[in-house]
Amino acid sequence: MKTIFQIFSRDVKRLSHNFVAVIVIIGISIIPALYAWFNIAANFDPYSNTSGIKVAVSNKDKGYNSSFITLNAGEEIIQNLQKDSQLGWTFTDENTAINGVRSGKYYSAIIIPEDFSSNMASILSGEIQSPKIQYYVNEKKNAIAPKITNTGADTLQTQVNSTFSEIVARTVSDTLNSTADNLSRNTGSLSGSITTALQETQQNLLDYQTAIQDFQLLCENANENVDSQRQVLVEARTVLSSGKEAVSNTQSLLKDSRSATASLTGTLGASVEQSSSLLGRLSQTSSSALSQLESGSMSAAGKAENILASVQSLLDINQECINLLEQLNSSLPIPLDSIDTLLEEFSAQAERQQGILDNLTETCLAVETTAQTSKETREKLSSLASEGQSKIEELHSTLQENLSPQLNNTLDNFNLTAGNLTGILTASETSLNSLPAVLDEMQDSLASISEAMADTSQVLASAKEHLEKIETEITTASSSELYQKLLSALTSDPEQTSAFMSSPVQLEKKTYYEIDTYGSAMAAFYTNLAIWVGGIVLIAILKFEVKPEKGQPRISPTAAYFGRYLLFMAIGLLQAFIICLGDLYLIHIQCQAPVLFVFAGLVCSFIYVNIIYALSITWKHIGKAMAVLLLVIQIPGSAGSYPIEVTPAFFQYLHPFLPFTYGVNAMRETIGGIYQNAYAQNLLHLLCFLPIALFIGLILRKPLLSLNSFFDRRLSETHLM
Repeated sequence: MKTIFQIFSRDVKRLSHNFVAVIVIIGISIIPALYAWFNIAANFDPYSNTSGIKVAVSNKDKGYNSSFITLNAGEEIIQNLQKDSQLGWTFTDENTAINGVRSGKYYSAIIIPEDFSSNMASILSGEIQSPKIQYYVNEKKNAIAPKITNTGADTLQTQVNSTFSEIVARTVSDTLNSTADNLSRNTGSLSGSITTALQETQQNLLDYQTAIQDFQLLCENANENVDSQRQVLVEARTVLSSGKEAVSNTQSLLKDSRSATASLTGTLGASVEQSSSLLGRLSQTSSSALSQLESGSMSAAGKAENILASVQSLLDINQECINLLEQLNSSLPIPLDSIDTLLEEFSAQAERQQGILDNLTETCLAVETTAQTSKETREKLSSLASEGQSKIEELHSTLQENLSPQLNNTLDNFNLTAGNLTGILTASETSLNSLPAVLDEMQDSLASISEAMADTSQVLASAKEHLEKIETEITTASSSELYQKLLSALTSDPEQTSAFMSSPVQLEKKTYYEIDTYGSAMAAFYTNLAIWVGGIVLIAILKFEVKPEKGQPRISPTAAYFGRYLLFMAIGLLQAFIICLGDLYLIHIQCQAPVLFVFAGLVCSFIYVNIIYALSITWKHIGKAMAVLLLVIQIPGSAGSYPIEVTPAFFQYLHPFLPFTYGVNAMRETIGGIYQNAYAQNLLHLLCFLPIALFIGLILRKPLLSLNSFFDRRLSETHLM
């Protein structure tokens, strides 16, 4: 141990008594600190100076206008970029922007095309065209700048999407507010109009029911009239039978008269009077019978026409109800299924009533035809009777002048008239025989109409009940809680709604161990790097071999190892101390535990110099190269700048076995804040590399001494190494 300190004391005296050596020692103590300070200062807050990165912007957007929305997204982007200072936005034309990117004048360029706004608004037309922003970037000029401009382009894309959502949301919100205001203002009048319409419809239904009841009563009276007509038909048949019998008797009488012409001449006056009286009675009887038939038919036809008019009125009222219900349903904000059901029922009733009307029309035509036939028969019979009486009178007037020829001629004519009368009575009987079928059909139609009216009355009662329920629902709807909630939902602040739609999710950021600048975050890495570089500078300047003074005994390899190591360690600790103090008080990095930061730097120097010294003294030049190689591996493998998870698998595997890993982590604990015992754990892990370094320097070095001497002799022969 004494020898070790003697070697260290001798080395310090030799350096302190040599002015040039002192200058060199001062230089190798400060140079590593400069490496750390310059790197930290250069990267202290680079993202606050991104406004110097020029990005060209060209806006060719022509905007979009419609009745629903007015949009000029390109202009919105330009206005927002003019307010943004994160990048050096430069506004120019398309050709200048693209050529500037090619030449390196601009790091990137953003071109907004002419159809940008129209494509954004294409969502309203259903033919969606995604709007595109053309982005040009020069990745040759700088490695980091494209990443920054890419982030700016992504931010611009997000901003455009947010702006579009905000504009659409504001427009929709304004429309909903206007709708809610109109709904609120018009609810009272609309509710009153609907209620009035419902009340009018209910009154019409009551009138309709009254008309149906009157029509049912009319149908009952018509049935009674049909029964009366049946009785009249029976009497008419009897009268016609009597008339036919009278005609038959007349014809027999004429035959008897023809056989007794001779004896008739004397009594012809009385016979003529008797025939005239008989013909008058026949005409009266037939005319009476036919008049009754005609009256009955006309009465039936009149009542049938009344029924037709009633059915037509019923159809008109039914159609009016249908029109009112359709108007009511169309005036409601939401059509009701119950009204649609009523409309279907009324339409079915209208079709059924139209069928009944068609049947009644045919029946009425048949009755009118029968009445016309009876009238024509009566008039013809009356004419024939008058003609017969005229002939008899002529016969009576000329009886004395030309009795026999004229009498025969008259009897022949009278016989012909009786034959015609017989034909007329037969035709009348045929007409009477067809009337019962007509009356039966009319009675069936009346029964169908009565049944239909009863069904219609039930439908109207049900409709009235539904309308009363609808009126009650409409009356209570305007004051219901649901309606108030609807108005409240539709009425909202457009600005608040648009702000929510443009950014519905707000990020509530909570930062642990906040570090204010990028330089402070990188200070741990650059400090460890400078300490290791300081160790490499030491092995490049100072010698490893320890030669004894004249007259002193031979120095053991172990004593020589530790004796010279103390000098390396002392200068290394001085380097670390200067680096850490400069970080704190020259660069002013953020540090939550300055003392522990400096202590961590001293521990790192102690371990790093141990490793570098052991490698270099054991393998000489190869060891120095190994120290440099280890430095190169630790730069990406220690996760000093990028997370170890984003590095290749090789470095992820080496990460736990590198000294930098624990040195950097220990210093980060002091900069951002210490979590439990993480600081101590990292230093303990770092101290685990000390036995490895001692093993290399003390154990592996001994068998390699002869080999190292051989390499030294051979390299010295080159006079270059």
